[in-house]
Amino acid sequence: METGDVHSHDWARQVIDCTSYAVVVADNNGVIREWNESARALFGYTAAEAVGQPVELIIPQSLRAAHSACFRESHEQRPGV
Repeated sequence: METGDVHSHDWARQVIDCTSYAVVVADNNGVIREWNESARALFGYTAAEAVGQPVELIIPQSLRAAHSACFRESHEQRPGV
């Protein structure tokens, strides 16, 4: 990782931690990579419990199939984004 990347990540982490909005960041595989305290307050999981889990953790059971289909479709249309 280049120095600029480290500083960018640190800055982004500070923004994520300071905002009053719930922030959940998932990677291209649908795995949660970032989680803040507001997300814990909203969804009830700590960062330790959520990071590394599939994003479906926070999707209601009744909506998971639709979410998975949309997620797959969006990545097929824009691979690597």
